[in-house]
Amino acid sequence: MKSYSCVSILLLITLTFLSLACHSDADKLPWDTKKTVDIFTEAQLIEAKLNTITNRNTKDSLSEAYYQSLFEKYATNMEEFEQVFDYYSKRPEKMEDLYADIITQLTLLQSQEIKKLPSEKKQKRQ
Repeated sequence: MKSYSCVSILLLITLTFLSLACHSDADKLPWDTKKTVDIFTEAQLIEAKLNTITNRNTKDSLSEAYYQSLFEKYATNMEEFEQVFDYYSKRPEKMEDLYADIITQLTLLQSQEIKKLPSEKKQKRQ
């Protein structure tokens, strides 16, 4: 009877370790893929804005303000942002898939902005 319970306990421990080992690194990420795409899309928009600024001091202060606003919007911080970025940086295929989703989202945003233009022009004409 005792040997049966020892075998059961050893089996349970082994299965526990195996199940923990089977979890992917993605399980350790602070956000899901959707949130990652949303945050990284907005980060791309921030970087595009910052690239138009030539004054280094202005660029640095705006960068800090823009990213702080982004992190507050998504209830996150720079540490989590860097953790997720590092995760994808070490996995080029996943990064490629992520950026395909980001490009899709940026394209959608661009088309929405383009659709707004004609209506704004019509309002200005009236």
